[in-house]
This record gives sequence, structure tokens and C-alpha cells, in this order.
Amino acid sequence: MKLKFSLFCLFFLFTLKLFSYEVIIAKIDIPFRSALTPSNVAILQIEKLPDDCKPISLKELKGTKYFTSKYLQKDKVICHSDLKKEDSNRVIFNFGSIQIETPGKIMYENDEYIKIRKQNGKVEKIYKDGRDK
Repeated sequence: MKLKFSLFCLFFLFTLKLFSYEVIIAKIDIPFRSALTPSNVAILQIEKLPDDCKPISLKELKGTKYFTSKYLQKDKVICHSDLKKEDSNRVIFNFGSIQIETPGKIMYENDEYIKIRKQNGKVEKIYKDGRDK
């Protein structure tokens, strides 16, 4: 009788592990717009995923640099909607033999000048002949 009960318990534990999801949770409180690293997250097995949550895997986290798009509380499941990928946002100007690379995003471009939004929010206008203003 005890053998049957122990086999049933062992089978039950294996089936629980089989139908669980592997998710990543935050070990610590992670502030807004901070980098997510493998050192500040942990792997956990849960039985039910939160609604509208596509969990991020550790392989994705190691392969791509992610930043938080909101404040993440300790011991909460980290979803794709909570993160954003690192954007390079680099603009390269080619002035003949000189090539300049600057951080920002192109807002507007015509034959005379290019408008760039810098990372701090300021707009810079660079003329194609090389002058700033």
C-alpha cells in the first residue's frame, strides 16, 4: 500500500514539473530605464502565467541587451511588454572623405539639411555642407 502511494506521489510530482512554465523573475527592485542583466534576475517554475504575458527567456536576455520600460518589483514575472531592446540610434553623416557618427534619430531630411533628435530630447539641425547653423 505504501509503495503504491509513494509511486503515485512521485508520478504526481513529475507531472507538475511537466506542466509548469519556466519564467524569469526580478531578484531585486529594478528601476525604470535600467539595464536588465542575468545577475539581477532568477529563474522560477510556475504553473500558471499571468494574463497577456509572454515571458522572456534567459537565452534572449543573454543574447540581447534589454532595458526596463517600467519599474519592476521584486519577485514579479518579467514579460516582454515590461522591456524594450537597446536602440543604437546612431546617425552617420558622409561628407565626402569625412564620416561623422553622432547619437540621435533622424527626424527630417531634405537636400539642404538634416534634423536630428538627440538622446536628451534636443533637436539639432546639421547642414549638408558641414556647418552647424
